[in-house]
Amino acid sequence: MVALEPDSCDAARMIRYTAVEMPWGELLVAARDGRLVGARLPGRWRYDASTLATTRWPGAVRDDTILRDVQQALRAYAEGTCVQFDFPIDLSDVPPFRRKVLEACRAVGYGERTTYAELALRAGNPAAMRAAGGAMANNPIPLVIPCHRVLRSDGRMGGFSADGGLELKRRMLAWEDAHMEVGV
Repeated sequence: MVALEPDSCDAARMIRYTAVEMPWGELLVAARDGRLVGARLPGRWRYDASTLATTRWPGAVRDDTILRDVQQALRAYAEGTCVQFDFPIDLSDVPPFRRKVLEACRAVGYGERTTYAELALRAGNPAAMRAAGGAMANNPIPLVIPCHRVLRSDGRMGGFSADGGLELKRRMLAWEDAHMEVGV
């Protein structure tokens, strides 16, 4: 597991963010206390990373050095490497069932797919498929928690709450599929 060490105890509570260019645009990631707390997938519109970060996480500061390991892993992913993101994350603000669903989703590997029903089952409530979908819609750390790999039970896309919508989900899945096929 990669440790995201803060510079000092006083600075540890501060939200730090960085932006990484991905095949679909710029991904914004944020950390606090050495744990990822959020990510923002690129959307239909370009955004200014500092404006978005400080709007989403008031008081956040850009810190590309503390998030160096995160940047390296994301760049490797962007280059087509099969990466399992094992960064420490903070889901303490997420309700218990949603947290279980997000943790189950995080275990879905590169190039794999699962369903909302399977996530509900893994989270301990097989009847809670819609609640599992709600957890995916409110995923605070997309890509690291790969909600784009979750499909409906009939194999269709289902939803995707990122700015890029279902088109972005299709592009992300196609990206992974292409790199799985070439064995990168």
